[in-house]
Amino acid sequence: MKFIISLVTTLIVFAASGQDKGLAKVEKLQNRYVFFYNEPVAEYETAFSFKVEYPSDMTECPSIGNMAKYAIKSAIMESGYQNQSFDAIIIGTDERDVAIRFTDKANAEDLYLARVNRERGKYVFVFAEPAGDYEYVEDIFYSLQDNLLGGGCYGHNDVASSILVKAMRREGRKKSIKFDAVVYKDKAFSLLFE
Repeated sequence: MKFIISLVTTLIVFAASGQDKGLAKVEKLQNRYVFFYNEPVAEYETAFSFKVEYPSDMTECPSIGNMAKYAIKSAIMESGYQNQSFDAIIIGTDERDVAIRFTDKANAEDLYLARVNRERGKYVFVFAEPAGDYEYVEDIFYSLQDNLLGGGCYGHNDVASSILVKAMRREGRKKSIKFDAVVYKDKAFSLLFE
């Protein structure tokens, strides 16, 4: 009886882990994890909030990689002012982002995992990639600058939404193109989970 319960539990855990398509592996910059519009899976506490400072002489819209670099740099500066340590940052849609400390570092291999958002029934991976296996579908071209509104920069959550909409339009026009998620990092692409 004990063996059957153990076997059933193992099968349930295996099946659940194999189907978790919304799990992502996030990037690490300056030895700290960057959660971009996603939520850490590991337990954490907020260390402090900070505002991202961009160079005053910046003449073009920052790429998502540069935005993450500026955010980490701003968090490191703020941690010095507040004399607070941190393990990661969460970049969201608010005016101020947050630096966090993981409360349980026993499973260090899980600290880079995040739960991504779903939009319009599709997963959206921003500055992260799926933790599970996937098949590349196609590149998606995008712009960081809004030429219609005076050349201002789009917010990266707006760019991610735009990428998703473009992929959905292509899926609607070409029935042969199917996808489960989009990834927005240095380049953008759609994918199918295996």
